[in-house]
Amino acid sequence: MSPTEYGVAVRHKIPEIVEKYNDLIKKGPPRCCHTCCEYTQDGVCEVFSSEPPKEFAETPGACDQWLFEIPF
Repeated sequence: MSPTEYGVAVRHKIPEIVEKYNDLIKKGPPRCCHTCCEYTQDGVCEVFSSEPPKEFAETPGACDQWLFEIPF
């Protein structure tokens, strides 16, 4: 089929790799310490003023205080 139908330009089907990318964007980053705004480069959580255990820091959804963007 031509990319033009009835004189109107029609896009080609979205490639699978683009669909996968769009799905990742919709899901957002994994909710773990390493993507949280409160987790410092030194590995300290600024909310709790302490270093979380390695397993906790790597587990998506482990913390209900996770913040990706500043809320103002």
